[in-house]
Amino acid sequence: MTAVSADEPGHKPLAQCKMAPIVLTLYAGTEDYEYRRAHTCTSTQVRCEPNGVAALRQRQIERLAHEALDQGALLTAEDFAFRIFNCGLRTISRDLKAPARQDIVVPLRSQQKDAGRALNRKPTYATRQVPVVVTLANQDDIACLRQGREATEILKRALVRAAYDAYAQGGVLTTADLAVLFHRGHSRIAELIRCYELETGEIVPRRGNVHDRGRTTTHKRIICHKAFVEGKPAHVIAQETCHSPEAVDHYLLDFARVHFATVQRGMSVEETVFATQRPRYLVEEYVKLIAEFELGDRRVHDRLGIQLELCDDQVQPLWTGEPIENERREQIQSPAD
Repeated sequence: MTAVSADEPGHKPLAQCKMAPIVLTLYAGTEDYEYRRAHTCTSTQVRCEPNGVAALRQRQIERLAHEALDQGALLTAEDFAFRIFNCGLRTISRDLKAPARQDIVVPLRSQQKDAGRALNRKPTYATRQVPVVVTLANQDDIACLRQGREATEILKRALVRAAYDAYAQGGVLTTADLAVLFHRGHSRIAELIRCYELETGEIVPRRGNVHDRGRTTTHKRIICHKAFVEGKPAHVIAQETCHSPEAVDHYLLDFARVHFATVQRGMSVEETVFATQRPRYLVEEYVKLIAEFELGDRRVHDRLGIQLELCDDQVQPLWTGEPIENERREQIQSPAD
């Protein structure tokens, strides 16, 4: 099928957007079947059956959206409702709320205005490719199997190792790449990586975070915690989290803006959205982080001041004391007037 290209701006009408061909995995076979069974009520009552159907559809929506994004396209809610699942738009809207409650982002066309601020929106097929060698299994994995370790933990370690192998050689893997390499579903790979990042506080380098594509609360929390709680400088945070320095600065400044509006000025969420010109979901995420970190006004102010001083040192002044050409011309002409 075809979908709207991820390079198209969010304000452009769909009829005028460039379409990109994509290939999607609607049904993943045994993996989807087992997932539906695990989320279906064991009762014999018919009313319990939709639980498994809805859970499977939500999982498929997340997988298909990421598959489309990896191929340089963005699906819409209408695509899911009318072209993929043949259901009502209200059903898809309800399904999209489930991952949002778990801080899971499903990349859709409706988020394009927010994603437009990303530093790298080039689709995967248009990026420069580099050869990398990754280790899918090693002697440590074999030793863990002999010791009876859980297969999930071994797979999780292998995923992280492969991501770091590629990153050390100047490349970045996508979640779809890892899914193909390890013969697992896209959603399963994303879930394991997310669990690893939550357990360790470490961000696994992959295209989504290295090129700052998309948004996740996990990365935002880790970066802001390192800056405002641990007091680490931005360049160190960028290295530790596999983000660009510009992306780290973006997170920290947004955090400081929301802190100033909500804590120091006592604004509501709605007022902060208007004052900062940031999406509501983003403001709400930062409000949760502010409450969790329990930072004082002075601590945020001092940390932000250091960051702004570093930015000032890297910016050349536009005015050196000499009048610019227009001002000089006005000064010369003014006596004649």
